[in-house]
Amino acid sequence: MSSLQLAAQPSNSRIEESVFHHPPWNYLDAVFWAVFMLEFVIRCSIGWRLYFLDWWNLMDFSILVSTTVEVALFIFTSRTSGSIGRVFRLVRCLRPLRMLNKAESLKNVVSAVVGSLPSVTYVVILYVAFTMIFAILGLQLFMALFYSCNDD
Repeated sequence: MSSLQLAAQPSNSRIEESVFHHPPWNYLDAVFWAVFMLEFVIRCSIGWRLYFLDWWNLMDFSILVSTTVEVALFIFTSRTSGSIGRVFRLVRCLRPLRMLNKAESLKNVVSAVVGSLPSVTYVVILYVAFTMIFAILGLQLFMALFYSCNDD
């Protein structure tokens, strides 16, 4: 539900300030925040040391902290469209990653992708090197050949 609400929310700041000045989106954010906070309290009451030893729970906690700051900004200033609010809204994009904690197969896929990142960096370095070589070659071959405009 939280991910669907995030996908349906308009992102244009002009729309947000005019038509949706106090949109139901902000109240839904507060409701989802309360549900996530209740889940956090229940899990920590069972065993907070075990909760903070798992990396996926640390990601959940960081999303919860950013949502807490955003909800506090909305409650105390009645708006979240400031520059600091935009930063915390950006962290909300990580909210669908909370589902990874529930689905073991998705967690395995993300772990495999993160584990392959060192190998991918070598491929990116090779790609950048070839791009630079061909960019320099293109500059040397075509420099000053297309200097006039033919708009007949």
